[in-house]
Amino acid sequence: MKLLPAIDIALSKNFPFAAYRLPEKLQFNFVMQNGDDLAGPSERCFVFHPFDENGDTPAIYLKADHVCSQRSFGHCEKLADKLQLQSGYPRTREKRDSDTPMGTHLERVKEAISKIEKGEFDKTVVARIVESTRGKTSISKLLESLAKRYPSAFVCVFNHPKAGTWVCATPETLVKSKSEKFETMSLAGTIPVGEESPSWSGKEKDEQQIVTTDIQAQLEKAEVSQLKTSRVETIKAGNVHHLRSKIRFKSEKSILEIAKLLHPTPAVNGYPREASMDFILKNEKTERKYYSGFLGPVGLHDTNHLFVNLRCMEVFEDQFLLHVGGGITADSDPQLEWEETVHKAETLTAVIEKLRT
Repeated sequence: MKLLPAIDIALSKNFPFAAYRLPEKLQFNFVMQNGDDLAGPSERCFVFHPFDENGDTPAIYLKADHVCSQRSFGHCEKLADKLQLQSGYPRTREKRDSDTPMGTHLERVKEAISKIEKGEFDKTVVARIVESTRGKTSISKLLESLAKRYPSAFVCVFNHPKAGTWVCATPETLVKSKSEKFETMSLAGTIPVGEESPSWSGKEKDEQQIVTTDIQAQLEKAEVSQLKTSRVETIKAGNVHHLRSKIRFKSEKSILEIAKLLHPTPAVNGYPREASMDFILKNEKTERKYYSGFLGPVGLHDTNHLFVNLRCMEVFEDQFLLHVGGGITADSDPQLEWEETVHKAETLTAVIEKLRT
């Protein structure tokens, strides 16, 4: 990968940057900001937004002070040489969550089901942490491997002194736009890959319909026009299948206005929004930080495309912390919900283990 030197140098010096590959594309793009200040949104930036924005996990709008792609090899080489001469930023010792035991996760799922049965909310999402030893795994090589293995995913590494280092290979668009034309998706329901024509239960269908209905309602409140929802389809994302509907519309609002209107969707938070969010913040015990937030380029390389930060992990010098979760409804089976998170984690761990051998 022609961007490898720039990525490795930027990481070693803790520069604020992102390197990403859009779904079904071949080239990686690189964007870096001068300085580690937290700027506001702009027409050209890389967005890295947390699940729950607060003082510890701020929304980051990475300024596009340096931009290059695999198409511009000479520019990337010059940028790598320039970065080599610059002073970096110290890495602070961050607080880390630890691996979530199976028993703990099952109890949280049971508690969620109990709350649903009492009528406190219709759906929520219970997440957990999976630890994986990093060894000598190179992040640039990891990106390259993820891109080859998951061509339809958004593959990215993001680094900022105030957020740490994150890697993702997410299958889910939050929203994308071109002029006044927008597209989002309702992605929910999960079963392992194994059948050519997967059989979906009522639980998965209901879970996905909750997401679709809420997105439609939020967009109707925003008075968008020409709102159209496609038929539900099955898609493959790594080693799992999901149910997906595409939702298209027109609006004069900006992509960030639409993103903040939709986030957090029931796919990562639950429904109704406030009650399920309250349950997550009080009961999950592990910090989501930027997991299930959103990220992506705005105004970079003629692209406005924000993704939900799924199949993602925090990167430390000696360790990866993977974040995985699953939607919980009244029909959820705690054991099956645990197994779902295992399958989702394998999207990343399968690649990590292969690089370690």
